[in-house]
Amino acid sequence: MKKSVFSVKVQRKHFPSGFETLSPCETKQAQESILNCAKQLKDNDFLREYGHIDFIAKEAMYHNTCRVRYISKGAKVQGKEDSLSSTVKRESSFSQLLSHIDAEIFLKNKSEKLVDVNQVYIEFLIKEGIEAYS
Repeated sequence: MKKSVFSVKVQRKHFPSGFETLSPCETKQAQESILNCAKQLKDNDFLREYGHIDFIAKEAMYHNTCRVRYISKGAKVQGKEDSLSSTVKRESSFSQLLSHIDAEIFLKNKSEKLVDVNQVYIEFLIKEGIEAYS
């Protein structure tokens, strides 16, 4: 395999400062990080072509700048998914808090200290798996 797994450039990539040659994939960790990013990015074309091969045995090559760019894209996607998941959990906790306020304060015509309401919210956050700060 003498072409880059990330681009159609064959031997070298042109930069203003010169050319970057292809580098071999030399560790299983590098292969795993690339394949994990492909899964994160839902890059089915990449997974179909390279997901089943041993990069080291097949002498997979890539430009290091292309590898770094690809892995960065995967990290951004993961960060967005983590952020979205956290937002959904916080919204769920807040919704539960509103239900608690409605059921315990308004319907029962009962009063609670704000610090106690805050503690209830923190407990809902913890149940959702979010570290809460009091």
